[in-house]
Amino acid sequence: MQHIDHEAADIVTKGGFWATIKPSFNYSINSGNVADMFQNLRVGVKEMEQGRLKNAIVGSVNDVVNRYTADSIFNHREEF
Repeated sequence: MQHIDHEAADIVTKGGFWATIKPSFNYSINSGNVADMFQNLRVGVKEMEQGRLKNAIVGSVNDVVNRYTADSIFNHREEF
């Protein structure tokens, strides 16, 4: 299991409220797919973490947060 803490990133909620998040996540790599991953992506694990994976996580969070107002997020944060 790998754990990644990324630097802060800005996101925008529905209604235009800017917020700063500091994403972190856990993941694991299926050892049987490492060769295919490297061959297809042409990057190592660390480069993948700091590039594609980070962009996918921050982009996904931004897409979801943009559906809700700031009040809704803070009042129902246990659902997120």
